[in-house]
Amino acid sequence: MARRIYKKELTSLLEMITCQRDDLKINDGDSTVYNELITKEILLTFPDAAYGVLFESETEFKSFLKQVTSEGETHPLAGVFKNETDFQHCLETAKLQISKFLKINEPALDYSFESLKIIDAGIKKQKLNFEDYSTNLYKYIICYIGMVIIKNQEGEWKLQYIEQDSLLEPYVWLKKGKLVDVFTDAYSDAYEDWNNFSVYTTAHLRIDSLN
Repeated sequence: MARRIYKKELTSLLEMITCQRDDLKINDGDSTVYNELITKEILLTFPDAAYGVLFESETEFKSFLKQVTSEGETHPLAGVFKNETDFQHCLETAKLQISKFLKINEPALDYSFESLKIIDAGIKKQKLNFEDYSTNLYKYIICYIGMVIIKNQEGEWKLQYIEQDSLLEPYVWLKKGKLVDVFTDAYSDAYEDWNNFSVYTTAHLRIDSLN
């Protein structure tokens, strides 16, 4: 079963790499590095990210990829943000949309890390499933998590547009020189273990991995 690898264990596994498997890349724009270890496990690492994802075998990775691929869309942001204008609109309305969908008071969403717990409680109270989340909340959660990090860690938005795939990837650039991916974990953590998914925990793990 795939699992996320951090810090010390990741450093140890990097020393076990025998080759890079470019044949596993999803497309030419895929920036993920696919590493094969001496144990035949597959370790995925990502630019400017202090974590990796470990698969027990190539077979397990391909099975996972097949499972998450839907109608040719393999990127969690496929179809989420049409362009920068659309992203800015989502950013401006994130608090309103989250509060309406989860039936919580908008003023409670004050961009503090603690306010992420209110979102978690709202998700549980409304008994959402992953489809509800990915369809109605995901893009606003990306925006809200990003703003929480910006206001508490001193940063700014850095948008990357992948033209060939028509994808807009929103990152947060911290003043201390770290680039924060605010969209991958918000999707993969929810997809992999919806029943235990926590927006608060996901955001904290992402920040902790950069320290």
